[in-house]
Amino acid sequence: MKFSGRYLLMLLFPVYVINAQQVLTLNESIKIILKENLNIQIANNNSKITWNSVNIGNANFLPRIDLSASSTYNDNLLNLNGNKSYSSFTNNSIGFRASYTLFDGLSNYATFKRLKLSGNLSNYETRAITEDIVLQTTKLFYDIANLQDQIKTAEQSMEISRERLQRQKNKLEFGQSGNIDYLSAVVDFNRDSLTYITVKNKLLQAKQNFNKLLNRKIDTEFKVDNNVKFEILPGEKELETIALENNAEYKSIMEKINIAREEVKISRSGFLPSLSLESGYGYNTSANEFNINFNNPNRSFFAGLNLTYNIFNGFRNNIKLQNSKIQLENSELSEKNEKLALINSIANTYQLYEVNKTALDLEQSSLQTARLNFEKTRDLYNLGKVTLTQFRVAQLNLINSKNKISELKYSIKKNEAELKQLAGTLLNKLSD
Repeated sequence: MKFSGRYLLMLLFPVYVINAQQVLTLNESIKIILKENLNIQIANNNSKITWNSVNIGNANFLPRIDLSASSTYNDNLLNLNGNKSYSSFTNNSIGFRASYTLFDGLSNYATFKRLKLSGNLSNYETRAITEDIVLQTTKLFYDIANLQDQIKTAEQSMEISRERLQRQKNKLEFGQSGNIDYLSAVVDFNRDSLTYITVKNKLLQAKQNFNKLLNRKIDTEFKVDNNVKFEILPGEKELETIALENNAEYKSIMEKINIAREEVKISRSGFLPSLSLESGYGYNTSANEFNINFNNPNRSFFAGLNLTYNIFNGFRNNIKLQNSKIQLENSELSEKNEKLALINSIANTYQLYEVNKTALDLEQSSLQTARLNFEKTRDLYNLGKVTLTQFRVAQLNLINSKNKISELKYSIKKNEAELKQLAGTLLNKLSD
């Protein structure tokens, strides 16, 4: 049988070799993310805006001083017993006016404390956003590492199938094998080639997504360091304790409770009197016709205390207080809900983490068996003592075992990152 050019091309299908590229560690990737990621930059700027508002001036602790000036021209027609006359004059004034609130029911103290709590809240919210992006980066990093390993495994499988196809081609040409064995080898080689192409495409897409996170050109070529070192994490109960002290989202809820308490205090201040000090100093003149000048002005000064106490304003103070109390209750309910969700997430993730570690140990033992089985089966196949089907099963068992180990290895690293994020320690120490 004449060997088809199409299959010859497939036999000569080049093995993909990764050229010399930048090798990124997870630490390096995270450092780039923290500096370059656009969403993190936006979150940091929003936090700066919040802290800019933490000022005693926004809490009504500082006086208000206004400079005002006016010039009013009057043109009047007077009609007295049928006698008409005209009168025109200009009033000019300029002066300063100052006011200062001496007491407002302690609303200014509660307002300033609320502003500081809002600043703390923005810090936690920014950290939560940053941790989410770092976790996303970590997962994608290990996905890329897994795909790099899968490409190597796919290359090995394709090379095994290439050798088998070449052997069957030679046997077919010398009449030592049937057409069915040859076609079976072609199908298996094509299938392995398709697997390789599919994995290569997945790797390309994963790298593009990773480059987007790093805020650089999506076609930037790189490799990731796939050497992993498993960490020793605290136990599940200890992680729960750490999380309740450090988890960014849970701390955000706690700050919202504190803010709601200050809102209640601000609402209560509406039931108390307000005392303020006002003073002013200015000049004013009056001149005939239209005349803007301050020649020989009159001077004026005033100072006084204003005491106001609201007796009735349509129950608005009552409604505001009731709503602020309800908001406080909602914040406390949210805290309980977030606490339960946090503990549940830690339990589920920790269980998966333990299962993956156990599965990795078992799969590593299976790999040795799969490798020995394949080597023996290949020797027997070369001697013609096993069928193509038995050889293919041994080959697939070895390939699947390698891929499973790779998947479990990087899944454990992703589990570690998830647990550290839940515990609020993901950014404490960068490690790969």
